[in-house]
Amino acid sequence: MKKQELIQKSVQIMNKHYCNGVTINRDTIVEDESQIRFYLDFLIPKRIIENETEHTFFIKLKNVGLIKLSKDGGIISVSKPEEFVNETIEKYKELFEKREKFIVKLFADRLVKIEQIHLSLTPLRKVLRKFKEKDYLVDNLKRNFEEKEIKYITFLNSLGYLRKEGGKYTLDNEYIKKLSPKINKSTKEKEIEGIIGSIFAEHFTYIINELNNSSIVPFIGIAVTFCNLVLELEKNIKLSMMNLYDLYLEHYMSGQDQYSFEDKIIDMDKSGIFKYDESKKTISLPSELFEELISSFKARFKQYQLS
Repeated sequence: MKKQELIQKSVQIMNKHYCNGVTINRDTIVEDESQIRFYLDFLIPKRIIENETEHTFFIKLKNVGLIKLSKDGGIISVSKPEEFVNETIEKYKELFEKREKFIVKLFADRLVKIEQIHLSLTPLRKVLRKFKEKDYLVDNLKRNFEEKEIKYITFLNSLGYLRKEGGKYTLDNEYIKKLSPKINKSTKEKEIEGIIGSIFAEHFTYIINELNNSSIVPFIGIAVTFCNLVLELEKNIKLSMMNLYDLYLEHYMSGQDQYSFEDKIIDMDKSGIFKYDESKKTISLPSELFEELISSFKARFKQYQLS
């Protein structure tokens, strides 16, 4: 059979076995001497309302299924529905996690300024202040640091921010020096906050999961939920607070009510992440942050789907 006829047959098989929204990925058709492989994409429709304007877009999950045909059109294999569903879930998680890391890294310096996050990182800040002053003996940490602070010392050492030298921990190392060009060093405190922002950007999941800092989670979730919409639409939308609240609850398990949610939006407005109109209860990004988000995303990813 000709290639076009095989494509048509693969579409018939796809329509028979799968739901609406599944398409053949024509960019990844693989052909050899005996068979041809058709990879399947799944388009998830999303709809939001901005003021009275409806925006519809599709999240594309690539290569979540596979149809194999022989050159004469015989069916060699078709992904089972449960395999298709499992792969779709995994690809969605992968896509979401990649975007989350990208957005947090871009917003890290602003996120660590939020009062609740700032306070939650006090043990890290105290450790860095002390090590900016002098080195400390590895065997004498309990005399100088609280238990929670020692956990951060172990964390910093494992990642290279601290190193052992002659029985002591020291902050003066090549890893920190590499961060220096990106950090405001006009004062010691600004330098410390710069180091904290860099640590947070790269290791926020460890801080949440291993150091039990759950206060970070809702702020990251809110920022990621909103910025995902901005990236899909490539537009600095003005979204209602309740609309964002509903979208946030789709992705993050949360017991917080809309009032505590609004409190966090106000905190994020103060730190420069959002522009929040309290009278209209609408949220958008500051214009310069919107431009930075879009340009950074385009620079890092050739397409608007992270795959």
